[in-house]
Amino acid sequence: MAFCIFVLQSSKLVSSRAQTSVRTYQLSSKNTVRVFTGKVLVGRTCRRLSKWLLASADSESTVNQCVSEEKIVKEVTEVISGVDINVRLTSLGGRRRRISGGLDIEAPVKRVWEVMTDYEKLPEILPNIVESRIISDTGGDKQVEQVILLSRTFNIRSRIVVQVIEDYLKALRFLKMQSRDFEEFDGTYRFSEIESGHCRMEYSLVALPNVFFPVSLVERKILKEVPKLLSNIREVAINGKKKEEEEHSFS
Repeated sequence: MAFCIFVLQSSKLVSSRAQTSVRTYQLSSKNTVRVFTGKVLVGRTCRRLSKWLLASADSESTVNQCVSEEKIVKEVTEVISGVDINVRLTSLGGRRRRISGGLDIEAPVKRVWEVMTDYEKLPEILPNIVESRIISDTGGDKQVEQVILLSRTFNIRSRIVVQVIEDYLKALRFLKMQSRDFEEFDGTYRFSEIESGHCRMEYSLVALPNVFFPVSLVERKILKEVPKLLSNIREVAINGKKKEEEEHSFS
């Protein structure tokens, strides 16, 4: 089917049910160019054109609004085991938040990958995960059920089922499939090789808690836990186990 491009060079539009004069109406396709002059009925064509223009304007306005709403809430740098771990919390507008961070790990990318893809052992590494088990494995993408500890004092936990998308030795993506507490939960780990064969790991999570879930609780939790999470991954990748340390959670 030939792809057609319509070019309206000059027109005078009155109403959707009226006639209007169009000086030149050019219809060009892949093989032909025809020019029509005189009177044409606008009707449905004008209404469609108006709707398209309005939709385009609304789309551009929405994009501009999202860009303007994105702002940094807080940036922290923690030194754990002599390593600087930088974490940034960003508001994406409304209740959506993004947490991002990264660090260098003195181990090969493959070793870090093996640690991160041993999903049922993640509770031994990550301080905020209480349970983790594979419920579906098709040989490609996996489904993993996890229980996340949100408050140790009040024993607040959240169950979530995520789809894990693996890009071998490059990236891991955890995408929410089921959750009562989060409308959106989209996390990514990215791995790259740096000097001396070591690994650079970067982490990013976009979370949107439901309306009954305090955003402030999520903010405090992720700012406190993410540096420890990244540090523990590093320790296990290097030493085979994490350092024993007392873990606390806020109220």
